[in-house]
Amino acid sequence: MTFRLAAFVLIAAALLAFACSGDDDAAPGSGSGPSDVIAFGAEGPDGDGLYIVKPDGSGLRLLTAESGFVAYPMWSPGGGRIAYVAGVPGGVDPVLLRLYEFETDTALTVSTLAVAGQFGAPATWSPDGRRIAFSEVAGDAPRLRVYDLERAELIDSARVSGRSPSWSPDGEELAFVSDSGQGGLLVMDVAGGEPEVLASRPGGEEGPRWSPDGDVIAVVEGEEGEEALLLVERASGAVTELGAGLVPSWSPDGRRLVFSAPSEDGKTDLDIFFIAIEGGARQPLSQSTTRDLWPAWSPDGNSVALLSQVDRQSAFICVVRLQPEGRDCLSLPGLLPATPAWSPR
Repeated sequence: MTFRLAAFVLIAAALLAFACSGDDDAAPGSGSGPSDVIAFGAEGPDGDGLYIVKPDGSGLRLLTAESGFVAYPMWSPGGGRIAYVAGVPGGVDPVLLRLYEFETDTALTVSTLAVAGQFGAPATWSPDGRRIAFSEVAGDAPRLRVYDLERAELIDSARVSGRSPSWSPDGEELAFVSDSGQGGLLVMDVAGGEPEVLASRPGGEEGPRWSPDGDVIAVVEGEEGEEALLLVERASGAVTELGAGLVPSWSPDGRRLVFSAPSEDGKTDLDIFFIAIEGGARQPLSQSTTRDLWPAWSPDGNSVALLSQVDRQSAFICVVRLQPEGRDCLSLPGLLPATPAWSPR
């Protein structure tokens, strides 16, 4: 199976984007990227590339062209860089993990052995924007790696097997999932030490995401087609079940979680919902006849960008406003987009 086809299959099965927030701790030399824009990978008439566009559809810009499928844009906390996945033509996993820098308008390869996840971005930025953690192919099981931007090299603190890492807001820990048959949500000190099993469910876990305050980790649990969202308390390991859901994304204030889940009206298999963390029922954010997935919050928390998939050959990036309510799908002539990610400012 080619990477392009594999990527569309994964997207059709509901993949997610990830972006961090804040810009005061950006790494030196990271520059200042554009504000209030949405990054996305797309296939176009001239090939594949990484793009940005304003939420009103203006300012469409190709940042860098690639020879294979582009997905999972991940903004650095300061907004000066975007990490993303690029496929190799005719290839399969592993894929390339690439890094685009606005200041120099260049892209470099961080890894040629990166592992793409099913329910979350394959890499995560440290809160200070100086390092990227990701999963890399290593024998029969992927292992965690860290790329140091200041040293421009891969570093190893411990050879730990795992995938789908997520950096804690205080910069001290990584949450990730086990690649063993038993699964498990694990947390480890970035400085080293043995990983701690925080939760382990029969169906396995995918795509952990820390809350902005670092107290809770949202994670997807279950077999394909039966996925559910869990909230796991970091301190106690207590688990709260939120029902069916995929690819969760925290609001900037940490008070709400937006995610993709089976439609309630039966018109499509996936819609976007949100839920208040302090209690309350899930509420639909989008109800359409298309497949809505990969939600990404705006930095002010008033809007959500999403991928609206008509079929494998037709998709849109739409912006849903909470106040006042509204939904607009952007005009992206000739482009087949995937996995949007809103800039952190």
